[in-house]
This record gives sequence, C-alpha cells and structure tokens, in this order.
Amino acid sequence: MRASQRKLAVIAAAIPAAGRTTLEGKCLVNGVPLLETEFASDPKTPIVSSRIAEIVALQSEIPVYEVFLQDVRRGGLSALLTAYAAEGEGIIVVDAVEERDLTLIAQAACEQPSMPLLVGAAGLANALPVELFMQDRQRLP
Repeated sequence: MRASQRKLAVIAAAIPAAGRTTLEGKCLVNGVPLLETEFASDPKTPIVSSRIAEIVALQSEIPVYEVFLQDVRRGGLSALLTAYAAEGEGIIVVDAVEERDLTLIAQAACEQPSMPLLVGAAGLANALPVELFMQDRQRLP
C-alpha cells in the first residue's frame, strides 16, 4: 500500500459467483465461515480466523476497518471512504454478498479524489467500470 503511495486499501474478497462472500467481516464459503471449512487446516497457510480484518491486522500496522453490508447498500460508501482517507492511512474490509455489492464498492472507490488500492479477486475486478481500463490504452499517440 505504501509502495503505491495510497492512503487507503479497499479489500473486497468476495466472489459471489463462486460461493465466496463476506458478511459482517467474515469470509464465507458457500455460507460456511472460512475457519470451519477444509481450507482452515491447510498445512502451509492455516486459517486463524474467518474475519478478514483480524487476519490483515496480524500482518500490518496500518489501521483496519470494516464496512458491513447494510452500509454498502445504504448508499454512503463513497462518503465513508472519503472520511477514512481524511483520518490517514487505512485498510477497509468491505462486505459483499452479491455482484451488485461489488459494483457499489467499485463505484465508491472510483469516486474518490485519490483512487484507493483495490484488493480482491475476480469479483471486484469484474465490477470495475470498463472506462477505468480504457482511459490510458485508447489514446492515440
């Protein structure tokens, strides 16, 4: 995050089409908390918690915040991200249960004065507006 000179990182780890969602900060696989799945006992990377913020906080000194689903769907996510950015560095873990939630997250991120570092998977990447990718690539020399 610091290498990219971003104040905020937005984590949206959900891939609803594949059964991976985030609800109340917990990673769920087909509705089951990650800690209760077979992934929890992986010998190389054992899972210590279903809460994404808890896992991230163990690995970073940057403050970690959670934004729950009702706040995503309420419509104030952009303002919330702006407020977190005003406080300084922050890592924001955002709930998403459906594709539309990822779209709301992507829209809120794109509305920021300074684009946050986006952390996630195919679900979040697919939710980003095409214009974001095409801006630099479509300019003629």
